[in-house]
Amino acid sequence: MTHPSTPPTTIATLDIAKHTHWFAVFAPDLTPIIPPHPITTDATALQSVIATLIQLAQTNPVALAMEPTSIYHLPWLHALTAALPPTVTCLLVHPTAVHHARTVLTAGRLRKTDARDCHAMAAAVRDGHGRPWSPPSPQQAHLRAWAAQEAATMHTLTQLAHSLSRLTDLLWPGLVARRSASAALPPLVSSRPWTRQIIQTILLHHPDPHTWRSLSVAAIQARLKALGVRCGPVRATHLAAILAAQVVLPPDQTSPLAARLATLMQQYCHHTTHLAALHAEAETLIAPSWAAVLCSIPGMSPVLAARYAAAVGDIRTITSAKALWSLAGLEPSIYASGVRSRVGQSSLAGRITLRQALIRIGASLSRHCPPVRASWLAARARGKPLAVALIHAANKANRLLFALAISQQPYQPSGA
Repeated sequence: MTHPSTPPTTIATLDIAKHTHWFAVFAPDLTPIIPPHPITTDATALQSVIATLIQLAQTNPVALAMEPTSIYHLPWLHALTAALPPTVTCLLVHPTAVHHARTVLTAGRLRKTDARDCHAMAAAVRDGHGRPWSPPSPQQAHLRAWAAQEAATMHTLTQLAHSLSRLTDLLWPGLVARRSASAALPPLVSSRPWTRQIIQTILLHHPDPHTWRSLSVAAIQARLKALGVRCGPVRATHLAAILAAQVVLPPDQTSPLAARLATLMQQYCHHTTHLAALHAEAETLIAPSWAAVLCSIPGMSPVLAARYAAAVGDIRTITSAKALWSLAGLEPSIYASGVRSRVGQSSLAGRITLRQALIRIGASLSRHCPPVRASWLAARARGKPLAVALIHAANKANRLLFALAISQQPYQPSGA
């Protein structure tokens, strides 16, 4: 979108930091009206900024530019949006645009300062950068909180799986680890081991391998059955062979490690249950939202739709599928010098949550949705690597998702 509008827009900039903010006001030609200066982060400073902006808005429209800085800008954004008149527009300017404007203004030779950042934000708004911000609806806020909690839970599970893998490989060599392709015995479980009932049962109830090594095959089978695990003679024999073949630590060393392993397995099971509850909640969250229609696409689950909706926000503020692709930071970078230019890799200068959601959606739809799969197959036929072909599939999925979200019409297969 282009700023300023007519009449010329006064540009106010607010550089948010953890301990001290900086505030400035510029004319459309970037002449300082109020030079950049530090302000406190309390309510008194907020009221002073609001009074200044209201006074300025009586003569010309005002564009208030802020750079998203972690979480510190959000309370001020909500307070300013609620108190300012419609003639003041709150804009979020991407850090990449601010960096580029600062480089141009200083010819890349001056050190970064808060005052120069205020000037650079104003220049970025003058050059057409800046996205209008409005408070999210309660539904959008709920979706974002759900997405943040789901991402944190998945991250914790990844860390726990890594710790479980290392400790199990030390304490139970050969149980789940794939040490080499030439191993005499295959592991008891070779894929997704931490979700398998037999591995969870062993590590929760009897994580010390020495409590198993003295048992016969029949005793191993009986113990597992007593713990509620289906176990036949073949599996019991397999476990006994692993215990007999591998070199394990002495009993005085395995006892504290076994307690730690049981604790890790308990934590993993707890977070797995929590993640399942979050995924069950996704269907309830998506049903009343604009993203409900997306679940009509083959391969599009409520969880994927909820991640996508949380990352996009209000779909009505997105002008095109290309803009959405750019917002995800997946558009190619353009490098130009003189009369020469070249197209580089994805810029990655966008919302990482949206980028991750689109990549995961592209991976799912490339297996289940014919148009997206055709795009993936075409990229592979042209010799593209798997990762690049996945980007092509995500791009096709992005256009399909945007079309359905705007039209609110369910997916119709070709020829239907």
